[in-house]
Amino acid sequence: MENGSKIIINRQEPLHQVWLATKQGGYHFDLKGDEWICDRSGETFWDLLEQAATQQAGEKVSFR
Repeated sequence: MENGSKIIINRQEPLHQVWLATKQGGYHFDLKGDEWICDRSGETFWDLLEQAATQQAGEKVSFR
């Protein structure tokens, strides 16, 4: 992003999870059906990623 902020996505294979690190916090996702779901909020990976990217970029970001 132009402002230098980063969003980090990584696999946690031993835990069978995907982790997302943003300025707003860290999120852990479990695969449920065909969606990665946050283990705290129940939101989808794509929803949280778009929210974080939009906040950090200062403009609307969409991956779908």
